[in-house]
Amino acid sequence: RHRPDNELLRTVVDTSAGQVAQYGPQEITNSLWSYAQLKFHPGGAHLESLAKVAGPHAQDFSLQDQVALLRSFAVFKHRPPPDVLAALASGVRAGAATASPHDLSDFLWACATL
Repeated sequence: RHRPDNELLRTVVDTSAGQVAQYGPQEITNSLWSYAQLKFHPGGAHLESLAKVAGPHAQDFSLQDQVALLRSFAVFKHRPPPDVLAALASGVRAGAATASPHDLSDFLWACATL
């Protein structure tokens, strides 16, 4: 796996900052998950921007993506605003009956960490 240097990753964060408002569920989830996998903290302001965009679209995320978002925020120990947490938790509640054990355990870990 290629690990770009921090300067390149910071350039990506700075460049994407002006585009976050146009992000959809896939871009939000992929960005947060990728930062977490790269062990690169994009900064609190960037995480907050992603959270604010995710909130109104929470119902558009798959259950797996909702859990991935919560887990990614937990990796960075960044607690999203209460309305975003509530929206994501509502989605998990709605899909819990069909969720995989992995998704449920990741959800619990994220809640315990946040």
